[in-house]
Amino acid sequence: MLFNNKLRITALLTAAIILLVPLASCSGRVDSVKSFEQLNSEKAAKADSNVMFRTVMTVDGFNVTYGMYRYYLSQMKYNLRQLDSMRTDEQFWRLPYAETGLTMKQYAINQARDAAIQYVIIQRQYAELGLVPTDDFQSSRANLIDNYKLMYVTDEELSAALDADGMFIEEISDIQLIAFMFAQIMDALFADGGAEYISDDAVKKEYDDNYVRVKHIQLNTFTYDTETGAVTLFDDAQKAAVFQRAEDIFNRVKNGEDFDAVYLSENDDPSSSAYIDGFVIKRDDEKLEGTPLFDDNFMEAAFEMDVDDVVLIETMYGYDIVKKYDINVPSIIFENKKEDIRTLMTERRQDALIEEWTLTADVTEFPAFKEVNFEAIPSQMY
Repeated sequence: MLFNNKLRITALLTAAIILLVPLASCSGRVDSVKSFEQLNSEKAAKADSNVMFRTVMTVDGFNVTYGMYRYYLSQMKYNLRQLDSMRTDEQFWRLPYAETGLTMKQYAINQARDAAIQYVIIQRQYAELGLVPTDDFQSSRANLIDNYKLMYVTDEELSAALDADGMFIEEISDIQLIAFMFAQIMDALFADGGAEYISDDAVKKEYDDNYVRVKHIQLNTFTYDTETGAVTLFDDAQKAAVFQRAEDIFNRVKNGEDFDAVYLSENDDPSSSAYIDGFVIKRDDEKLEGTPLFDDNFMEAAFEMDVDDVVLIETMYGYDIVKKYDINVPSIIFENKKEDIRTLMTERRQDALIEEWTLTADVTEFPAFKEVNFEAIPSQMY
């Protein structure tokens, strides 16, 4: 079996991390929180006496301990293992992961490594940009720390548990809340005036270069039961009748009948009435909100046609009469789509940026990294 569910790289530091405990159960504030730099120094000091604090790699000079890497590997093992509950662990971790050429085990190790690197990078970027934790971040951090403390009766028990996991309590909370920091960094970089802000000119160029506007008259070669969800495909005779109808409509609009009128009166696409101006679509798999799924035949035709061309094509739905329109007339169409396109461009650049930071970070792996026993790492530590 070949798995192909692709994780977005930024998801490793957001959705892939499972919260430690509920945030709402405690509203107290911690007295003090150690800085990232202070934690780095204290980890180095503990390494000689506690193997859990030994450095497995450094990222831009900051230590990633066995405990931190173990945490990320644990979470990655848990997330991936949810894909298949039928196989044994031994069978599952030998499976190939998508088209990567890696086994599931190798993929988990690589992703845990990248997640640890990204944690350090985000902490560094946060400091370099001079950002300050928001009230929501500080409150959530305080709640996580206080709730974690409530799981132990004495300070000695708490300290022993942290030492056993090779983690500081601040690290546990910040790993859980790294999405807050990442969001602040992205807001600072991509807000109007930020270093990565996507300008109106850039959005317009993206729109002109990679989008088209079309309307289509869809004639289905199937029926759909809205109650049961059952789809019934037409037989050859029914399909031939639909094709004849499609040809008749195609010839009518080619001979001068108003396409827009037929678009509303002859269409099997239920969304046509809500999209009077047609659909603005992009070359690749990025979709603007509300855009339906078009198949390869439709997309190829849409981008090969000239403005005002009309074509008849077969698609996965049946037959389509497609007309291409000027994407910039009226200009309000671009204005209505501009922010959606800027959002897609921003998300794409954010993914590229975190990947770029990961690939260009100064990472040194120590022998201890190779010595980590994958099989001994529990799935989902907390």
